[in-house]
Amino acid sequence: MPLLPVRSGWDPRSDDDPFYPEDLPPEWRLAYFANVCRAVAVPAARWRAAGGADARDWARDTPSRFRFYLEAEPGLPFALAAPVAAALGERFGGLIGPPPGAEQVLDLAPRSILDPRAGPGMDQSSIRGMAWTVPAAVIDDPRAARNWIERRVSASPAGLILALLGPSPGAAVERWQTLAELMGY
Repeated sequence: MPLLPVRSGWDPRSDDDPFYPEDLPPEWRLAYFANVCRAVAVPAARWRAAGGADARDWARDTPSRFRFYLEAEPGLPFALAAPVAAALGERFGGLIGPPPGAEQVLDLAPRSILDPRAGPGMDQSSIRGMAWTVPAAVIDDPRAARNWIERRVSASPAGLILALLGPSPGAAVERWQTLAELMGY
């Protein structure tokens, strides 16, 4: 079962100083991020503002193995994500949202990874995997991270597991990717 650590967005944060080269032009940040990390969770406000044209640029700027997961807001119709998903093409990983039929979920409860291209009749067959928010206290503690991963893998049905690292530094995502590889995920 694959486990994929992702952070929310690729724009630099104050604690990303060692991650992005100082002289890296802003328009190259996504390409740099995508060559170090395997995926990103795009906040709903970002992908909604971007639309299809920007999403096509995002896909063009990233390697074929890279995936974009679009975060949904409570009450946001999933159909709004379909044009962005189509523009991303093969780089679209899924929509992170509540399970079909649920209005919302608690912060640390699992969310479904859905395919909005499935249409308005989305049901359990639209689920590609589960997305779990990693508590901040676990992110920088390797032992706690390993235990967290083991518990999620044992509790999740077959499919992809996203470890949502929120606004973590890029270096934290790299550490989690390495840990997942060492654990065989």
